[in-house]
Amino acid sequence: MISANDYSLITDFLADYYDAELFTRHGVSHPVIQHEPLPAQRDDVDSILGRLTPTPPKSPIDDASDFAFYNYAYLHTLQNSGRNLFNGTTYILRLLRTQGNLRIDAEVGQYFDMIATCIALERELLDVIQAGAIRFPMRSQYHRAVEAQSSLTRGNGRSAALGGVVLIVFKDGTQGYKGLVAERSAKNATRTGALHLIPAFIFQPQSIDTAKTDWSFKYHIYREYLEELVGMPEDNPAGMESQPALQDLRRMEANGTAQVQLTGVSMNLLTLRAEISAVLVIHDADWWADLQTGKRGYQLETPESAGKLLEIPIANDELALSALPNDYYLRMVPQAIPALWRGIDAARRLIGE
Repeated sequence: MISANDYSLITDFLADYYDAELFTRHGVSHPVIQHEPLPAQRDDVDSILGRLTPTPPKSPIDDASDFAFYNYAYLHTLQNSGRNLFNGTTYILRLLRTQGNLRIDAEVGQYFDMIATCIALERELLDVIQAGAIRFPMRSQYHRAVEAQSSLTRGNGRSAALGGVVLIVFKDGTQGYKGLVAERSAKNATRTGALHLIPAFIFQPQSIDTAKTDWSFKYHIYREYLEELVGMPEDNPAGMESQPALQDLRRMEANGTAQVQLTGVSMNLLTLRAEISAVLVIHDADWWADLQTGKRGYQLETPESAGKLLEIPIANDELALSALPNDYYLRMVPQAIPALWRGIDAARRLIGE
C-alpha cells in the first residue's frame, strides 16, 4: 500500500500532466476523472454503449504497430506469478463521448495487451514514485505518439480494456441500507488485496464470435453478479437463465424491489482505462439474510474476494466513512472510489423516491 504522501504526489502529478479536473470527495482528490450521465440515461445502463467495431485483434507478437509501447517484461512477470491470467477477448475504448449523453464507442482487443500497455503504465508510475524518482519512460514514450489530452477520450496506441464496477446496496432488515465493498483475493491478476466493489469486472465478450451479441452492459451486470456474488462458474454463461439468483433478481426488478441505475464513466489516470459504473439497490429487507442461508435456492459465494466483504451503512457520509478503513482510498483501486460515492448518492435518491 502506498503512503498518503505518495498518493498526493501521484494525484498532483497526474492532474498537472493531463490538465484534468479530478474526482474529489471529503477534501481528497483522486487520480481519476468522473463523467456523469444525464438524468434521462440513468435507468438504462445500456444507454452508455455506442458503436462497436468487432474487428479481430492482432497479436503483438506478429504486429505491434497498433501500440505506442509494449512492456513484454512486465507481462511475462505476471504470467509467471501464479495469478489468474487468461488472454481473453476484451472490449477496448475507441472514443468516449462526453457531450450530451455519455457514449462509448469500442472495438475488440486482448487482455494481455491491456496488461502490457495500460497496467504497465500504472506499475511504472507506482514504482517510480515510491523510489523517489520523477522519470516515466513508458508514459513519456506513449505520449510522444499520443497527445495527453486526446488519451482521456480516445484509446489510440494502447489496449484500453473497458471495465465495469457495480455498487450493491441492500436493505438490511431494520438496520437500514448498506453497500458492499470487497477485498480482492491474492489470485487476482492485478492489485491483489486492494479494496474494490463487487461485482467489478473487465467488460468482455465470451469470445470474438459473440462480441456483437454480448455488447450489453446490463447482461454483464447479471453475469458478474452471478459469478462474483453467488459463485456461478465463469465457463457457464449458457446456464445463466436457469440460475435461481438471476430469476430472483429479475423478479425483484419487475416488482420494484430492485433497481439498477447508471452512475457514470470514470477514466483512471494511472492506467488510462475507462470504467462504466452502476448501482444495484435491493429494497427487499429479507434478501441479505436469505443470501446467507440459501433460503431462496442460492447462497452467498464470493470467489473473487474469498468472502472478505465490508458492509457500509449509507445513511450519511460520516457513517460510511466510519465503516471503511482509515485512509481507505490508499487501499482502494481508483476507479472504485467515484463508483462508491456516486453509487451511494444514487442509492439515496432511489430510496427517497
